[in-house]
Amino acid sequence: MTKTFTFRRAELSDGELISRWFHSPHVSEFWGEASTNICDFRDAMSGVCSLFHYWIGQDDTMPFCLLITTDATRDTPEHLVPFLPETGEAWTLDVLIGPPEYVGRGIATQMLESFLSHIQYQNRALRTVLIDPEANNSRAIHVYEKVGFQLVSEFVPSDGAFQGKPHVLMAFHYCQSTHSRTSA
Repeated sequence: MTKTFTFRRAELSDGELISRWFHSPHVSEFWGEASTNICDFRDAMSGVCSLFHYWIGQDDTMPFCLLITTDATRDTPEHLVPFLPETGEAWTLDVLIGPPEYVGRGIATQMLESFLSHIQYQNRALRTVLIDPEANNSRAIHVYEKVGFQLVSEFVPSDGAFQGKPHVLMAFHYCQSTHSRTSA
């Protein structure tokens, strides 16, 4: 069944919804401390931090996912440098499904395909999207592979909330000549 998803930039008024999502057990398992994530969201919405861009994904009019992008070419962590495109832009992506009733419904692949098309349409210079799930998050890794992300590296963060937890780095590449997706 093909669904239509829409995406919009999150607003400060989405804070209560996003707070509920970050406090959900299925989210906090892989996202860590909810208060830190909520603080990051509020900082981004108030202009204190311009690093993160928050997007709300909707199934019809029902918000069900949060997508966070950053410009990977700006303040690039050392472990990402080898995977940046020679020309064009690269973004990082983080994804969470908020409402528990949306988990396990089999819509994540189609939602991600729609979002990747949406952001590339918004930014034709975008060439690569990088995502770095925890290595033990097999459900997410499987979905990312189905969408066209490829495993490019494994690493263990040396600082921050995920210090010492193994992660995988996955890359999604857009076809430069036609502006369509490909898993090159």
